[in-house]
Amino acid sequence: MNSPSPPLPHPTDALRIQTWNRALEADGTAALFEARSRRLNRRLNALSFAGFGIPIIVGIVAAIGVSASALELVVIVAAMLGGIQLVWSLWSLIAHWSDKNSHAVQSMMTNRQLAESYTRLATHPPSDVTELQNAFDLIEARDSSQRDSDLAQEITRKERRYGMRSALFTRQKACAGCNVVPTSMKPTKCGVCGDFPKRWAK
Repeated sequence: MNSPSPPLPHPTDALRIQTWNRALEADGTAALFEARSRRLNRRLNALSFAGFGIPIIVGIVAAIGVSASALELVVIVAAMLGGIQLVWSLWSLIAHWSDKNSHAVQSMMTNRQLAESYTRLATHPPSDVTELQNAFDLIEARDSSQRDSDLAQEITRKERRYGMRSALFTRQKACAGCNVVPTSMKPTKCGVCGDFPKRWAK
């Protein structure tokens, strides 16, 4: 007696898998840009504080009425710090910190929305494969445009690995490189979901 043939896969199965994969990728991209925004915000905040803080400190010291020699020392130190702050400000302009931070925030929000759209579609797909394909194509068109914009932002390999680990950790999926489901954001030596600075871990 012949054994029964295995059931044929539903026509929508392959497309649903692709949709889940895109959701994972969008989650990872959102995470890496969120982390980048946090780093840039810290730099910009420190720069702003230095710009206002140094003159205020000198003014307070002068108002207290310290000795001339002490005030002279404070002014010299403030001038040195001011020079460092000026060079730092110049570098922030050359490196486009503000522009990069604005893009990071925008990309984070857009990729979160894309991940949610992909997830909803994969969770509750239309039964008709054509309808599913059309819905997927609509999301993918927005995703493709955002990916092109993100590629211009010079994403590093370490950032990509951080984003992958964040997405795998959030969705509790096994890494394709080490076959491990992340239980934390602590980096490992994996070339797919690890090998990024420990300070990036939440």
